[in-house]
Amino acid sequence: MKKAISILLALVIMAIPFSAFAEGTGSTEIIEHQYSTYTITIPETINTNEAPNIPITLSNANIEQGYKVVVSALNLSDGAVAIYNQNDTTITKYVTLIDSETQQKISDGVMATFIESSFDVNETYEKTLNFMMTDDYSDYPAGIYSGTLQYQFDCVVNE
Repeated sequence: MKKAISILLALVIMAIPFSAFAEGTGSTEIIEHQYSTYTITIPETINTNEAPNIPITLSNANIEQGYKVVVSALNLSDGAVAIYNQNDTTITKYVTLIDSETQQKISDGVMATFIESSFDVNETYEKTLNFMMTDDYSDYPAGIYSGTLQYQFDCVVNE
């Protein structure tokens, strides 16, 4: 019986119309952030005997005002990358990264900086670095030497 009364009471409550009244006006601010987009191109393999440079290209760029794209090397030691003899990895040479514009070694790790105000969205921009052997390795064993240049790129506030 209690169950039947509960069901009947629930049906009555559901049948009663409720009205809500609101008066006045208001506004809502709509915010959307168009984040910077760009393409960085760095060659996958560089043979320093054929072309002793590394082109870093920025294209398809839509960079937010007041920002810049920075490409940095992560594993430089005094501006150089270690390369190892493939037959004996204990034999190491160092290849120094040189800024092709200033002819200075990349000591702080920053390989390229593209500042938002210095380019057009539809253009492609390139920064070229050169590789240079900093020591005389003429007495080193002949063979193939290889290593990996690790890098990162970020879009950061241009301070």
